[in-house]
Amino acid sequence: MNGLFGFVLRHKLLIGLLWLVVACAGALAAVQVTDRLKEEFTPPGSAARDANAAIARTYGTGGAEKPLVPVITLPAGGDVDAPGVRRPFAAAEERLGARTVSYADGGDRRLVGADGRTTAGLVFLRQEAGGPGGGDRMAEGPDLTGVLSEVMRPHLPPGASIRVTGIEALEEGAGGEGPSVLVETVVGGLGALVVLAFVFGSLLALVPLVVAIVSILASFLVVYGITGVTDVNFMVQSVVALIGLGVAVDYSLLLVTRWREERAAGHEGEEAVRRAMATAGHAIVSSAVAVAIGLIVMLVVPLEFLRGVGYGGMIIPAVSALAALTLLPVVLAAAGPRLDRRRLGRRGARGDRDGAGRAWTAWTRTVIRFRVPAVLASAALLGGPAFAALGMNLGEAHSGALAKSGPAYEGLTSLRAARIRTGVLTPVDVVVPDSAGPAAVAGRLRALPGVHAVAASAGPEWRRDGTALITVVPVAEGGTGAGKDTVGAIRAAVPPTWTSPTRCTACSR
Repeated sequence: MNGLFGFVLRHKLLIGLLWLVVACAGALAAVQVTDRLKEEFTPPGSAARDANAAIARTYGTGGAEKPLVPVITLPAGGDVDAPGVRRPFAAAEERLGARTVSYADGGDRRLVGADGRTTAGLVFLRQEAGGPGGGDRMAEGPDLTGVLSEVMRPHLPPGASIRVTGIEALEEGAGGEGPSVLVETVVGGLGALVVLAFVFGSLLALVPLVVAIVSILASFLVVYGITGVTDVNFMVQSVVALIGLGVAVDYSLLLVTRWREERAAGHEGEEAVRRAMATAGHAIVSSAVAVAIGLIVMLVVPLEFLRGVGYGGMIIPAVSALAALTLLPVVLAAAGPRLDRRRLGRRGARGDRDGAGRAWTAWTRTVIRFRVPAVLASAALLGGPAFAALGMNLGEAHSGALAKSGPAYEGLTSLRAARIRTGVLTPVDVVVPDSAGPAAVAGRLRALPGVHAVAASAGPEWRRDGTALITVVPVAEGGTGAGKDTVGAIRAAVPPTWTSPTRCTACSR
């Protein structure tokens, strides 16, 4: 540490300029790296991934793309068997190149509501412009439901109404994917600033945040370089930003606190920084190595999104430690005393500002005196969130956890009012060789517990390149435990002998 400290002090200007250049380059990389990150969570070689790829390649609709669900309600006395109920779905097929599933198109009666005049359908939009099916791909975004409504509404029977829902539309109505990484980091940084201001009581509180910002930006620059040679999951952004904020502030606190102690002991200038680095520096290096080892093991896990966490876990502690051991000593040696000159708060019992305050001393004595009640109270406070976490859904969100207002929610309300199962929002696509007899396979799937309806048309949108596409509508949504059990049952019901050489026979979820 003494050798590193000597090098740092001899090249203070150079080190400061280097970190400034790295931070500026990192800011540019942070803006551009998002476009180079992957959003794939399915492990390579899984049945779901193979099937999704095959469906996208062969059919251009369905697979990983969830459908929109138009809910058509006929006026009193209306008949869902009337020929006019088929026209809106035909318009969606013609105008949007979509593949549709509906009762009016020979679908299952279970797609009709309990009132007998409400029916739901599935509209699978094309995944690629110019792909199978013709037509233009529908624009993405929260207006999907509105566009489909405009296409279908002119073809509705007189007096009928239409509302369109769907998992992705409900997600958009609920605010999409939540706050961005930038917003989360800013909120975390402001919270850290409040704590640091309370701890330091001076402008020195800004220094750990500056080190954290520089470390995060430098780490994004490294991530940008890694994306040029391998795939990296988008989760690395959160790992770098949020873990980076924590470890960089912690490493800075270690060194700054030791530097303050050395100054309180009578050491000034560069000597105080050197003595602080001699002890805190080793702790910083040890901590960074421990954090990196704890997360770097994820690089060998055959899951792309976990490798993204591993990359972030390897990069951010190393960069944060490097910044704390090079940039921070330069700041403390050059401007530390001036930043720490005006402090707020009471003096300690020995007259120095680093002594413990009366309130904290009293609090500590109370906790020690009543240690058992203190432990029980702490356990109760932590037990509540821990118990709630047991029921946390880490997979696909279900409709009840999404939008509570807007067009998509109105469509969901119509679906529920008609007592049509919401599993229609998360259908399962199955591809089998055409020679396997799609009708027989559909009959087998239809008899499974948890299956609400099955569609297996003989039309060109359902039969391509020697394969046949079957869409299974489960009773329960895919994001629920029952829905996952249904997917497992569907996989078990499709014999592996039906898998074609192109590996395109599998459930898509």
